[in-house]
Amino acid sequence: MIEPDDAAGIISGVSEGVFYTWDELSNLYTGIITSRKGHELYFSCAQAQRFILDYSMPTGTAIFFAFSDNGTSWFSLDTNGNAVKISGEIDYFRLSEFGNTPAQLEALRQIPAFDDKKIYVMAALSASSLDGSLPRFKLSVNAITTSQISSVNEYSPVYDLDGSVIRDIEPVCSALNNASISLMGNAELTDGTSTGWLPLDDLKGLTAKTLQFRGTLNAPILNASIATLDKITVSYSEGAVASSDGTGDIITLTEDWYMNISQVRVNVRHSPLNNSELNVYAAFRKAPVIITNEQLGIGSGSRKVFQLAHTGGIRYDTVRVYFDGVQVFSDWELNGEVGRITCKAPSGSIVTCSYEYGWDLETWRELSLVSRISLMDWDESEYRLDAGSIGCSVGALKFSMSVKSGSIGEEVIGKGTGTSKTYRLTRNASAMPTVTANGSALSRMNYTLLDDPKMLRVAAPSGSTIRASYNWVGDTPKIYQFMAVFSD
Repeated sequence: MIEPDDAAGIISGVSEGVFYTWDELSNLYTGIITSRKGHELYFSCAQAQRFILDYSMPTGTAIFFAFSDNGTSWFSLDTNGNAVKISGEIDYFRLSEFGNTPAQLEALRQIPAFDDKKIYVMAALSASSLDGSLPRFKLSVNAITTSQISSVNEYSPVYDLDGSVIRDIEPVCSALNNASISLMGNAELTDGTSTGWLPLDDLKGLTAKTLQFRGTLNAPILNASIATLDKITVSYSEGAVASSDGTGDIITLTEDWYMNISQVRVNVRHSPLNNSELNVYAAFRKAPVIITNEQLGIGSGSRKVFQLAHTGGIRYDTVRVYFDGVQVFSDWELNGEVGRITCKAPSGSIVTCSYEYGWDLETWRELSLVSRISLMDWDESEYRLDAGSIGCSVGALKFSMSVKSGSIGEEVIGKGTGTSKTYRLTRNASAMPTVTANGSALSRMNYTLLDDPKMLRVAAPSGSTIRASYNWVGDTPKIYQFMAVFSD
């Protein structure tokens, strides 16, 4: 976030995660920590005034500092805050000789070596033992602006997508009072080429190895313009994305109840059905015929085809093959269309098979909803079906869940506050809405959907009436528990 201001600023860094090594000549454990790229001290259009250090150096420990404006060559600071180049290989002992101590930095009252630069910090730390307290520090720099800062470029880290497809890019940002934000992205493609900086929409659908963002924030009016970039969310996936028509089914196991089913009653506990539906279906079949130890023939020592005595409606997962009464679990194949087993049985062995046949295709019949009550955390619905005398003993259930959809135009969601605020939509937005303030379209940069599809974050002028137009989709039903009774 940037707001034009000429007040002093604080920029901080903390020593964490130092890896220490033992040096036998000095009898010390030594380690070095360096600013990460993207976490430099930033003094664009600013004069660095003084260091503010919060540090701890227990007995037997020490801290020394060096700085860089390019991340490769390093310098210390003289008593006037000017750069003094440190030559040679940079290590703990080089910094202990030519770097700055915390006391030397605290004594400075101006740091011209930092003015209008991005500065990397390197800290060399040492301890005589790792059993006691180690040195720690927090380093801040107080700076004042030399001119109004109204525009700044910010770069994200480079994100590894590992050859995934970029599906969507959603920024969360706002620009008020003539402020503006320009967002671009740069993707490295799987063939090693780079797209260069492109608008975010142009990156959608690309298969990328890496992705980086650049945001240009402009706030031209002093103490009034505000440009804020909170986050950018990237949706990506491997391969193609499956689509859905808004209907999903749950099918139970098929069970043989060993009786002539004539009635079915089902009680379901489920989430409230907000613009969604839950339908229940049952399928009935006659009991299959069970075949045990059907003799197919004699093995020959080579692959051979054996014909089953029955071919209609074989249930694949019931087929078992035996050589001389011993079940074999591999190296055999079933052609269920013609009822043939192909296998390599030892010469002279007896090949037998067990299986079920006579399975009919499923025909689903819908149950009627007879009651629905709303409880504290769920709804409970009862469905029934009188199947009549159908001569079937095998049954299964299917729960079909569908979601309604539609569109809403110019829904009033609240009043603008002059800052970014979260508003609630009446229904789940299935895509990004269009938003107006007092009838004027807001820039897409000024609003975004949050993780909850009913929550919309908007930055609009204070007192303006905010309206949203969007396509909506109902809540996805959830089944928590069900109980079914099959009876004759």
